[in-house]
Amino acid sequence: MTSAVFPWKRDGGRSTAARYSARRGDLPDPTVRENGKGQRVQSMQEKQTAQNTQKIIDAHVHIYPEAIADRATESLGRFYQFTVHAKGTYEDLERQALSCGVSGFFLLAVATNAHQVQKVNDHVVNAMQTARRHGLECYAFAGMHQDYPDFAAEIERCRALGFTGFKIHPDIQRMDLLSSAMYALCEALEGNMPLFLHMGDCRAGDRF
Repeated sequence: MTSAVFPWKRDGGRSTAARYSARRGDLPDPTVRENGKGQRVQSMQEKQTAQNTQKIIDAHVHIYPEAIADRATESLGRFYQFTVHAKGTYEDLERQALSCGVSGFFLLAVATNAHQVQKVNDHVVNAMQTARRHGLECYAFAGMHQDYPDFAAEIERCRALGFTGFKIHPDIQRMDLLSSAMYALCEALEGNMPLFLHMGDCRAGDRF
């Protein structure tokens, strides 16, 4: 499973996706200097300083309300045919993050139907606020379903709540990325917030 973040922008009057990637070597490393022969070298002290200042940000995590976390993780395991070893709650996520030295995470909401959208997003933004109060760097992405009646209103509400962007999970949501609903969502997000897409799954008969 892979993920992609797309900031949407105008290009010749049409909405297009621009994917930004950071490749090793694109940016200069401030801890690396040149020796007299023009070769790049790094002292042990510089290496240690770099290690001490680096952060670990988990770019893909999910949580569920405690009342349904067991059922949700079991369902997720059946869908992907793996065993979920975590509890699926925010409390468990924070405990694991702190025990592993993780500084923060992208907290992603997923709405499997239109009726869930606001409730799911409210739960995630509450978790984001808790994480930040506890010193974690949390970037929350709201969920959106293709059958939700007013994309623009929920986008504006979520932006005011402090969300970073929106998340679409095409295979779980049964959403065709070339559908009119997807184009409408991208138009509504254009110039406002990035769109985070779950990608990489291959399922017979699906075009996601």
